Amino acid sequence: MISLAQQRFIAPLEALNVILSKGRYHKDKAMSFYNNKARDVLFRLEALCRIYRTIGDKKFFDKWYKEFKQLEDLLGDMDHHEALWNEFSNYKELKTVAQTNHLDKLAVFSTGLTETLQSQGWLNGLKMKSFDEGLNAQDWLTEEEDRIAYGNAICEEFDKVVDKYRNGELNMDHLEEGLHEFRRRLRWISIYAQVSNGLVQLKQVPTVPGTLAKYCTGEIVKSPFNVLPKPVKGQKTLNIQSHYFYALSWLIRHLSELKDTGLRNEAFQLLCKEARVKDKKVMQRFAETCVFDPADISTFAENVIDDFIYTDIIPERICRDIMRSVQ
Repeated sequence: MISLAQQRFIAPLEALNVILSKGRYHKDKAMSFYNNKARDVLFRLEALCRIYRTIGDKKFFDKWYKEFKQLEDLLGDMDHHEALWNEFSNYKELKTVAQTNHLDKLAVFSTGLTETLQSQGWLNGLKMKSFDEGLNAQDWLTEEEDRIAYGNAICEEFDKVVDKYRNGELNMDHLEEGLHEFRRRLRWISIYAQVSNGLVQLKQVPTVPGTLAKYCTGEIVKSPFNVLPKPVKGQKTLNIQSHYFYALSWLIRHLSELKDTGLRNEAFQLLCKEARVKDKKVMQRFAETCVFDPADISTFAENVIDDFIYTDIIPERICRDIMRSVQ
């Protein structure tokens, strides 16, 4: 009988196999992989490998985390350059340099992805077969041991990111190494819940405290990322009060908006410099598309993170709920 832990891998593996099958005979294999939402599936497999390298065979799961991450990174680069090309190709003053900086780079990463899929055995099934065989060979924990270890792993991830923020290592003045990295680490925690296959559950409360209502917007509450799979019949779960998890989801989304504004601004400034564009109308046109002033991004990020950690103590509250569940 396949353990509940191993079962968590089944759905994303099946989804990835379907996507790979669609691209096997496609002329543009990378774009087929990209357009069929492979990145979403890879995130799920990366998350499972990240969490099980702390629970199980570190060498095996770390190796496969890196395998999946290699593909996901290439897809991320494609997504980044496609988005910037789609935006800045609409500026006649910037279109030529945007083609060089983004459309041409999109093609480079696309070619690299196709080569990786073909040369490393992803398209012929060998790579996926190897991973599946490795999963079958693992010495999985008992259901209760796995439940406790899974909960501990989530709490340890929270502890790491909070510590790195408190000691200044994650500095919001740094867009990539600070803001983006902080958000990335929170996002993993959210995905751990999504890929738990029902182990993590949200506990609805009758009344949300007024201080936390700001996180529980209609968009967040109804987000598909916050609709977790139902547990297997009889399965013991890790229960998190829903408004705390919504706060996590809200912060991830808000930091994403801040991060995207910052990245767009960096790209815009570079394009203007290379195209030697100084027209204030062009600057104003871009500024009007920014929900946040790029100059204030680090301040905005720090304020909402401080509220999340120090005022509303969401990480501690989520971890407390998890620890209550395993007692």
